[in-house]
Amino acid sequence: MIDEIVRKEIKQMPDYPAPAIVNADCKLNQNESPFDLPDELKEKISKAIISLPLNRYYDGSSTRLKEKLAKKFEVKSGNILVGAGIDELLYYLVLAFVNKGDKIVRTVPSFSMYKICSAVAGAKDTVVQLDENFELTEEFVKESEDAKITFICRPNNPTGNSFDKKKIERIVQTTSGIVCIDEAYGEFASENCLDLLKYKNVVIMRTFSKIYSGAALRIGYAIADEKIIGYMNKIRLPWNISLISQVAGEIILDNEGYFEQNRNFIVSERERIENEMKKIPGIQVYPSDCNFILFRTLQDLNTTFQSLLNKGILIRNLERSGMKGFLRVNAGTKQENDAFLACLKSQKIDAVIFDIDGVLVDVSNSYRLAIKKTAEKFLGREVTTGEIDKIKSIAGFNNDWDATYAIVKGVFNQKEIDRNTETYLEIKNEFQNFYLNEFMKNEKLLIKRETLQCLKNSNINLGIVTSRPREEALSALQQFIPDFLSSEAVVALEDCDEEKPSAKPLLLARNRISSVNPIYIGDSINDKLAAERAKIQFISVVDLIVGNVNLQDVNELTKFFGGV
Repeated sequence: MIDEIVRKEIKQMPDYPAPAIVNADCKLNQNESPFDLPDELKEKISKAIISLPLNRYYDGSSTRLKEKLAKKFEVKSGNILVGAGIDELLYYLVLAFVNKGDKIVRTVPSFSMYKICSAVAGAKDTVVQLDENFELTEEFVKESEDAKITFICRPNNPTGNSFDKKKIERIVQTTSGIVCIDEAYGEFASENCLDLLKYKNVVIMRTFSKIYSGAALRIGYAIADEKIIGYMNKIRLPWNISLISQVAGEIILDNEGYFEQNRNFIVSERERIENEMKKIPGIQVYPSDCNFILFRTLQDLNTTFQSLLNKGILIRNLERSGMKGFLRVNAGTKQENDAFLACLKSQKIDAVIFDIDGVLVDVSNSYRLAIKKTAEKFLGREVTTGEIDKIKSIAGFNNDWDATYAIVKGVFNQKEIDRNTETYLEIKNEFQNFYLNEFMKNEKLLIKRETLQCLKNSNINLGIVTSRPREEALSALQQFIPDFLSSEAVVALEDCDEEKPSAKPLLLARNRISSVNPIYIGDSINDKLAAERAKIQFISVVDLIVGNVNLQDVNELTKFFGGV
């Protein structure tokens, strides 16, 4: 019965993705301040509370707290509304101004409460993806024009960056609705948006949870034009802020000197962590204006997360929040930060092993074309790209001679391939004739020399595992990148008694380059299976094959090895 009468919007809503409370020696997952309120302030708060009658209702409007905030920001008390964290104020803003079906615009990735508030109001939830640099797009500017409310988190959680302020001001000027700028982390940034309060459609929200070490107090506040505050206040719950929180907030504001010192420490530690993480091979660090850092690793994300947790270090795995492959860590005490860095360094990558075809070298007009022309010669008909892709997607068909034979004979099981038959040898010889005499010259280098140099500069050993005949593999490497790989680092067709998807070629390569923790970069199901069986991290450079990490381009490696 209850399921039948609940509002559809609420029934369809997922639960809030709050991280589980986990006991850890280093708790670095919720962007909290590493500093508790000093004992001196706690004592002041305690004395103030002891003198107050708790059996009586108190000022439910947080008058004294609003007056102190108004003085701090040089506005009127009527420009301030206090709530139980920013979350409550977001509800008030949406419920006061959004009718069912009205348009709300927000970015992804960003703070999840905007989505929840939109659903609660039954709004038309318009989501715009940030660009590859996590910046606001022109599409977002355009969508905001007719939005009732536009949500902007600056600096943005969880990406950590501050959006272009000029673009935000353009949104404020062109929208017909309200622009809510969430500055929960504003005090950690070098620039804020407070000057945009000159526009009557701007609401800025801040919190005591971060800079003021008051996450447990649940105090947030909104600053806006008196009319906006007035309408939000109409639906504010009476006595929404406890007397204890009000008193604590007032005393905190009277002692801001404590928190400026904390801020300087947190920003300094954040910068130190960023710099140290950039030195760790296999880590991509994103610039931050917050008290936390967003990063990716070429290691398996869950393995990295669990390895840290096993050492008592809890960070945030953002997979549940829709950010596949991303982790987030907030700055803690120096000891906590050192422990985090030490654990991360212990997992550093020391080698990169490459497949050649489709990774280092474009073979679409060489080996792939040789498959097509050879099969067509034997079949007497056109062979499509789809036919080739189909057979190459089957585990066991890594070898192009095998793949060509399978297309000609119409078999889809590698066990049906007999390399000693006359037909197989004829197909192999014809394939080699096409490749060596016509198509080999069509090959193009995919990896940039700068990428390989970046790896070298990071003291990364380089290796090759390929199903090419050794002579052809060495010829391609000598032609394109003669300075980076020795012949001993190459495991080719003749070097191992088994081919991919067997683990043996990868294990042989790892041994040859003396690697403890390598990654393997490939583009096929056989590459993936070989890496899994060798228990080596697999990096895919094609969308269709899911790796521990997927790269759009092999040259993205520079982002993980000290590149720009």
